[in-house]
Amino acid sequence: MAGGFPATSTKYGRISLAIAPSNPLVLYACLADSNYYTHSIQKTTDGGTTWSAVTKPIDNSIGVNNSHLGGQGWYNNVIVVHPADANKVYTGGINLFRSTDGGMNWSRISDGYGTPFVHVDQHAIAFSPGNPSTMYFGNDGGMYRSTDGGTSFSAINKNLSITQLYSGAVHPTSEIYYGGSQDNGTLRTLAAPSWQMVIGGDGGATAVDYSTPTTVYTEYVYLSSLKSVSSGNPSTWVKSMTGIPTTGSTLSDGTSDRCEFIAPLVMDPSNPHTLYFGTNRVYQSTNGAASWTAISPDLTGGDNFFGVLSTIAVAPHNSNTVYVGTMDNRVQVTTNAGAGALATWTNVSAGLPPRVVTHLAVSPTTSTTAYATFSGFTGFGDTLGHVLKTTNGGSAWADISGNLSNTPVNFLVSIPGAPNTLFVGTDVGVDPVARQ
Repeated sequence: MAGGFPATSTKYGRISLAIAPSNPLVLYACLADSNYYTHSIQKTTDGGTTWSAVTKPIDNSIGVNNSHLGGQGWYNNVIVVHPADANKVYTGGINLFRSTDGGMNWSRISDGYGTPFVHVDQHAIAFSPGNPSTMYFGNDGGMYRSTDGGTSFSAINKNLSITQLYSGAVHPTSEIYYGGSQDNGTLRTLAAPSWQMVIGGDGGATAVDYSTPTTVYTEYVYLSSLKSVSSGNPSTWVKSMTGIPTTGSTLSDGTSDRCEFIAPLVMDPSNPHTLYFGTNRVYQSTNGAASWTAISPDLTGGDNFFGVLSTIAVAPHNSNTVYVGTMDNRVQVTTNAGAGALATWTNVSAGLPPRVVTHLAVSPTTSTTAYATFSGFTGFGDTLGHVLKTTNGGSAWADISGNLSNTPVNFLVSIPGAPNTLFVGTDVGVDPVARQ
């Protein structure tokens, strides 16, 4: 197609490019369509003057439109060319593919759910200088190496601290830890530093019943509550969603729930049988996730993406006080959560930055003192920092960011024995102790 890629009625999604080191006039482009499935792989042999589509890789293992990008082409989309052979091409989406004839035919060379195993969601491929049979692959499972051009693979992640943890929980009396991780499941350690995956896929927030620590909770993506009464052992997890609608289903009041990819899930610090889950409203369980009840209306502005709860915090010494934050920069609070469906909520967002609320924490001693942390950057529509404090239940907020760097803050911890001592986790690390 002269002058560029073929015209479409909608825009392309992400496009990855690869030049052939042995012939710089040969380039390949992996095109995601507007829905981030594989549109095509295009090839030029004249330095981009003309392009034509080669064969599209088909991935029958994932059952998503047979697209090797799997609807995630904005995220996992990579293509490279062998250093010495312009006809040998590798591309990765969910799994890895190889062509030895310039894209006319493709073979899937990895299987995220079988053999040869390479973790799914491919991001980077590199050849070893001087020995292109040795290749390195980067994906959501870390790094893998092949010494035979992509026929067999081995994980090379030892001592790499690269797993993204969403939330963790600690056994109250033993050295047993749980954590949900991005695309690497819910993890458990019985003898640190050795960890075991107890549920695959994406793991979210975790919680341990501190009165009966053999009872453990976790979640899967888009609001899926899971419970184990066997210390989280594999194959003991049961879905516990009674009363919570499937995301997007219509409720009795005629509305539909939205939720974040990893929805907020917390346990009441004063009662381990009371838990809270967040969609665009708050769900409460008072019987250890056996059933759930909506105790709020929609607490967001209604946007299809940002209109979801991002954080929930229960006051440690006052179970009736619950704060929630949203992705559309709102904080709401109830002081009668024990009333269940009759709980009343107050919007206390005045004076807060117009950015995503990443975390809320309540003082260990005073339920009217709380902290809110924010994503984004100061100077783009507001001049407020990333940590704000209220001492009157949200009626007013003070910016206590001080000398914190202008970077997103993701988490805040208030120390029970020293309630004015705060630690914050930011995009660039844990900031020094702050006293407020």
